[in-house]
Amino acid sequence: MARAAGFPVPLVISYGEHGLGPKMPPVLVSILMTRVPGKTLGTVHDSFSPRQRQTICEEMRIMLGIMRAWKHPWGDGRICSVMGTPIQSPRVPLHEIGPCASESDFNRDLICVASPHSYTVRWSFEKALARAKKINSMPHSIVFSHGHLMHHDIMVYDGHVSGFIDWESTGWLPEYWELTTATMGCCDDFWWVAFMQQAIGKRYLAEKDCERALMGLTSDSYLG
Repeated sequence: MARAAGFPVPLVISYGEHGLGPKMPPVLVSILMTRVPGKTLGTVHDSFSPRQRQTICEEMRIMLGIMRAWKHPWGDGRICSVMGTPIQSPRVPLHEIGPCASESDFNRDLICVASPHSYTVRWSFEKALARAKKINSMPHSIVFSHGHLMHHDIMVYDGHVSGFIDWESTGWLPEYWELTTATMGCCDDFWWVAFMQQAIGKRYLAEKDCERALMGLTSDSYLG
């Protein structure tokens, strides 16, 4: 989809699964793809002038805006991969979720694994649970998203965006997901947070608070 829209993305040449035996599930996968010119944004950001940084951010704002406006082929409320299958993500229970018929189903599946394991007192767990559940009162559009966009996924060459990589978490997701997932583990004064807020918009602060609570409640399900 991204390539068809003229976005700079690598072309996958082949995919392989590597298991322990002919009847064993794969333990490793390999992907051979074309090379995207340039270096990752995180590698070169500090060497750029303010004007160069602004150029990169504006290009990202335009491309993300185009992506988020694409028509949903699986129904406006469905949360799923490009193919209509489950979303693969490093920050959801067991790294896979959906497909979900609605955002409320998505929220339910995210929080169903909430655990008091990392809380020393019950009231602290209950408070975090209430914070996370506030997301249920915030309806969102379901938009096309990279799904796990980080500064090392953006390639830059000659002062411009030359490509996006690592699309394994791509799919149709709530509109806040691109921003909150990209900045979840970052300090608020890290340059990447301001970059993403400028590229997508300084919105979703309430959603980010819900997401931080959710991470503390459910991280055992994807980090353990």
